[in-house]
Amino acid sequence: MAGLGLAIAVPLMLTVASLLSSVLFAVSATDPAILTGLAAVLIAVTIAACAVPARRALRLDPLRALQYE
Repeated sequence: MAGLGLAIAVPLMLTVASLLSSVLFAVSATDPAILTGLAAVLIAVTIAACAVPARRALRLDPLRALQYE
């Protein structure tokens, strides 16, 4: 999912960069450091969103979960 998000976000950001170039000061809209930072934030949020439910599922007893099914 994070890869799909990056595949959509990066070309869209590069397209919108020309519109934002007049607003950005001392930073290029296509700066590789910014692109890397955005990708890192997206991946970190994806990992955090997956880790919380996974930890909760690991605490549950499998037999008790199957009992409710």
